[in-house]
Amino acid sequence: MFVKSFLTSILGSPEPLRVYNFESTGLQVQEEQLLSEGGYAFVYRVRDTSSTINQYALKLIKCQDQQAVKMARGEVQVWRKLGAHPHVVRYWDVQVIDRSGANGEVKDYAILCELCSGGTLLEVVQRKTLMESEIMTIMKEVVSGIKHMHGLGIAHRDIKVENIIKSAQDGKCKLCDFGSASSETLDYSTATKQQISRALENFERYTTLMYRPPEMLDPYHGYQVDLKVDIWMLGCVLYALCFIKQPFQDAQSLAIISAQYSMPEADHISEKMRDLIRLMLTPNPEKRPTIWELEILVDQFDKMKEIQLSDEAEEIKQRQIEQAQIRQSKSPKPKQQSQNVYQSQLEDNNAAPRQYVKAWDSDWQQQHNYEAKADNLKDDDEDGDVIHQVFDVIDDGKPSLNPFDAIEEPPQPEKKEGWFSGVALGAMKDKKDDWTSEWDPQIKPVSSHQGVTISDESDEDNEEKPNMFEQINKLKQKQLAKRARKQQPTDQGGFSITKSWCRQYGQQSPSGNGAGLQQNICALTTVYLEKFREFLKKDGGNQSNGIPDV
Repeated sequence: MFVKSFLTSILGSPEPLRVYNFESTGLQVQEEQLLSEGGYAFVYRVRDTSSTINQYALKLIKCQDQQAVKMARGEVQVWRKLGAHPHVVRYWDVQVIDRSGANGEVKDYAILCELCSGGTLLEVVQRKTLMESEIMTIMKEVVSGIKHMHGLGIAHRDIKVENIIKSAQDGKCKLCDFGSASSETLDYSTATKQQISRALENFERYTTLMYRPPEMLDPYHGYQVDLKVDIWMLGCVLYALCFIKQPFQDAQSLAIISAQYSMPEADHISEKMRDLIRLMLTPNPEKRPTIWELEILVDQFDKMKEIQLSDEAEEIKQRQIEQAQIRQSKSPKPKQQSQNVYQSQLEDNNAAPRQYVKAWDSDWQQQHNYEAKADNLKDDDEDGDVIHQVFDVIDDGKPSLNPFDAIEEPPQPEKKEGWFSGVALGAMKDKKDDWTSEWDPQIKPVSSHQGVTISDESDEDNEEKPNMFEQINKLKQKQLAKRARKQQPTDQGGFSITKSWCRQYGQQSPSGNGAGLQQNICALTTVYLEKFREFLKKDGGNQSNGIPDV
């Protein structure tokens, strides 16, 4: 009690459950639960106060102006005309609640009708994917209810998955919500601008855009608004049952007027079902089938090989096929699962018994294990008996399932190691045909002015087969000697040139000690010349006469 009083003090007293009295049927019902609500209407589940079993649905329409009162009165009249039908929610009675005041006439219309607690088609589609047989069963029942209305000259004008509900008792589909139903037709060619403007305003207010046919959107084509608006809306419902989405999900008027919609890929939906949708979603209402023609197509759907399309529906089909091809060409190709081609060849050619046919990769792994085992036993098996036993298990007559076994390995050329690989390995193999075979990498470091010393067992082999470094040194020495010959003076005046250079060197010295350097250089030169004269006297006698004194 304390909790209840506390919540009441904060939230206020709850609104008491309302009771409705219906004079025609003498029923008195009380609200139990709010089932759904719209812009200006609420649907409640109500119970008969005199019985605990009988339950009904009550639609409460709150009318704020004369236009709303007119619409509610028209819905009651349509519901009364429809009477009892297995695929139309049954009407029971109505109570008008007057709430008029200073603002004028204000009334509420409480319409008592049959309770269908099986859920709407929207809930059915959201629960599971429907097969074609289930879809056609629903279509037959809905077409039967629409045919009953069209037989009375009444168009529903608001057919959608939310306005088709299922009965909990027998599971049949039934039409409900007749607030937009009308028996009026509109011919744009003869209607006045005022009539067209008022009609378009009502279409926008009391119909759903994504289900609205082109004639309710575009008056300039001159189409007539009549009973065939229900065929277009029913085509949208059929599309939603097949693909669990709306054909005009974005609700764009231009797409609806030109019937610009695509067909998703769905394996459970046949091309015949797609053609039926195209026939119903034809922009020109004259090219759409009537409800009686549609009833024949639905009843004979399983027996028909194809649906005969009109020229306009055929154009829509070809356009959709072209668009699908363009999308397929632009989209990346899905990766196909690899197939065991080798296994299929064995099966086709009967090349092996059935028990030997298996995945090549697993068999290849098994054979690899055998070979590895044989390699491990090779060192312990001097005679090769164990290895032969292992490979006898492999080569027991079974065909090899390794596709690489059929590929012969190409012969490999003999690999010769050069002096680079010798440096890396630290030794050279003994090959008499290789010019580097006699070279030992363990040599002494050399400079450009020093010969190469090779530590080898035989000097004769070195003389007969000099290595690369000796040849390089000889070439360098020849080049240095040639360069020296070019720079050496060719006449006796060369000594005077050296003498004059010594004098110039002493004069150009900035520190003043160039004389000492001059004397030292000249003294050394004189010593070398004297020794050279003595050498010439020993060999040639008077050959030194031509050498001047320094």
